[in-house]
Amino acid sequence: MSERRRLATTRRNLIREGSNSVSKVVRRFLSALWGANLEAALSLCDPHARLRLMPALPGLDPGPVNEVFPKILRVIYPRMEERCFEVVIDTLLTSQKAALLEYRLRGRLNGACPSECGHLAIVEFTDSRISRLSLYIDVHCIAGRAIARSEVARQLTLN
Repeated sequence: MSERRRLATTRRNLIREGSNSVSKVVRRFLSALWGANLEAALSLCDPHARLRLMPALPGLDPGPVNEVFPKILRVIYPRMEERCFEVVIDTLLTSQKAALLEYRLRGRLNGACPSECGHLAIVEFTDSRISRLSLYIDVHCIAGRAIARSEVARQLTLN
């Protein structure tokens, strides 16, 4: 078996093995978050959950999930064609209290070509709810397709 095929098989097995409750919450969270259903996404988080973004957005990071996400997504959601991005999970490793995942978002922002952006997330849990979320995102890939990063930062700090 070639190395590439072996890695693809391992990746599929990791995804299949991620069937525990942590895996289910992570999948529901991402689906809701990038499906423009912020309320559903936040319902999966502890009320005191913290968000850490990499790269950081000044004035927002780190901060409470229930305060930071609405500020960011009020800029992004209106620009999403079809009001959602498809979430493709490439790797998902879970334990009882955490998940590490690599995923891609596929979609289109208004007036832009279809895009696919890679992300990495570390999700920590307390009592089956998300308590800490570290997202390593390509801000240029998401926001830069529709408007300049400086414009996103300006809009976020004004609101």
